[in-house]
Amino acid sequence: MQDQFIGVIREKNLFQPEDRLLVAVSGGVDSMVLAHLLKNLKFDFAVAHVQFQLRGEDSRADEMLVREYCKKWAIPFYCKSFDTKKYATERKVSIQMAARDLRYAWFNELAEVEGFTKILTAHHLDDVLETIILNLARGTGLSGIAPIISIEGNLCRPLLDFSKDEIVGYAKEQEVSWREDKSNLSPDYLRNKVRHEMIPVLKQINPGLIPTFRASYKRLEYGVSYYKDHLKSVSTTLAKKSGSGLMIDLKQLHQYPDPAVILWEVIKDYGFNFSQAMDIAGSYPGGRPGSTYYAHGFRLIRDRETLLLEPWKEGKMVSEEWRVTRRDQTLNTPLFDFSWEQVAYNQSGLSEHTEQEAMLDGELVSFPLTIRKWAPGDKFVPLGMKGKKKLSDFMIDQKIPLNLKERVFVVISNNEIIWVPGHRIDDRFKVTSKTKKLLRLIFDSGHD
Repeated sequence: MQDQFIGVIREKNLFQPEDRLLVAVSGGVDSMVLAHLLKNLKFDFAVAHVQFQLRGEDSRADEMLVREYCKKWAIPFYCKSFDTKKYATERKVSIQMAARDLRYAWFNELAEVEGFTKILTAHHLDDVLETIILNLARGTGLSGIAPIISIEGNLCRPLLDFSKDEIVGYAKEQEVSWREDKSNLSPDYLRNKVRHEMIPVLKQINPGLIPTFRASYKRLEYGVSYYKDHLKSVSTTLAKKSGSGLMIDLKQLHQYPDPAVILWEVIKDYGFNFSQAMDIAGSYPGGRPGSTYYAHGFRLIRDRETLLLEPWKEGKMVSEEWRVTRRDQTLNTPLFDFSWEQVAYNQSGLSEHTEQEAMLDGELVSFPLTIRKWAPGDKFVPLGMKGKKKLSDFMIDQKIPLNLKERVFVVISNNEIIWVPGHRIDDRFKVTSKTKKLLRLIFDSGHD
C-alpha cells in the first residue's frame, strides 16, 4: 500500500516533499494509517486532533491514543476542544455540520498561523460511495455525483484511491493501533444506514462493487475536475464578483446550451436552488425587470440584461459603502464604475450634466468621497431649489419606479450628498461664476 500511496501522490500532484503538512487525525483507523504512511515516508507533517466533546470518556481515550502516538514518534501535535452541541444549537445546524464547520475553520486557522501549506484528511473510497448514494437520494447536481475529490485548494485527500478493507488490512499488517468510534454503528445516522444496510445489498448484486466503483470514480473525478475548471472560466465572463455580491450577465449566460445549469452553479453557494435558476433562465429574454428571488442572506434582482446578487438580511439590503480618496482616480465595483478628475475652469467651461456625469465646483468638495445606496432619511438640495428635500420625496416627484429606487446611489462629501447619480446634483455644489476649478464625476451603473 505504501508504494501505491506514493504513486497516488505523484500521479495527482497532491503535495511535494518540501510541503509542510497538517494532518487531521481522529484516532480512527483511516487517519492513523494516513499518519503512519507519512511517518514512514518521512514527510514533514504535524497532527491536528479535534475534541468535539460528544462521547465523554471515549473522546478522551481517542485523544490520548493520538497524543501518545505523536509523542512516541516526535510528531508535532495540536489539539482543540469545542462545545459542538452549543455551536449546533446557536446556528440551528446538525451536529455533523457543526463538527465539520468547527474542524475545518480550525484547520485553516492553524495552517495560516503555523505556516502549513497543505491540510490532509483521511477520506477513502468507501466514504465517497456512501456520500454519492446519500446525494442521489437527496437530489443533487454533478458535484453530488463526484462530491469528494483528491485536491481542493490546500486540502488534500490522499487515501481516496483506497478502500476501507485495504486500509484496515494495512493497519493490521503494520500493527497500527486505532480506536473504533461507536457512533459509526448507530442507526440514528443516515450514513450508517447506507454503510450497514444498503452497501451490503449492493455487494451481493456485485461482489466486485468496490473495484468497479474505483475505476468509475477515477473517471468521474477527472470529469468533475474538468467541469469545475471550465465553470470557473465561464464564471469570470458571466459574473463580476466583489466579496459580498455578483453582477451576472444574462445575455452572455444564454449563449450556453444549458443556461439554467450554468446559472445554478454560479449562485448555489449563496443558497439559491435549481428551481430558481430555471425560472430566471426561462424568463429571459422577456420577463419583467425587477423580479426578485430570495435565499437565506441573499437576494437576486432581475434587470433587463443583468442579474444582481446582493446581501439581504431581515427584510432590508445590507448596506455597503465605498470610499474614494484623492489618490483613487477610479473605482470599479460589481455595481458601478466611478471616476473623477479636476480641471481648470477655463479648460472646460460650463459643461452640461448628463445621467452619467456631473460637473461640480471643485473647491467646495472635500475628499474622501463616500458612495453608497440611498437610505431613508437622506436629504439634499436638488439643483434649482433653495432648501433641503428628502431624497425619498424627490424620487416620488420624479416618478422613479420601486424596482429602480433600490438602485439609486448617492455620492457624499463631508456628510453632505453632492450628487445623486443619474438624477440631480446638489445645488450647493454647482458651478458658478466664482468657480475656479471644475470637478468632473463620472458614474456608470451599467444599466443603460
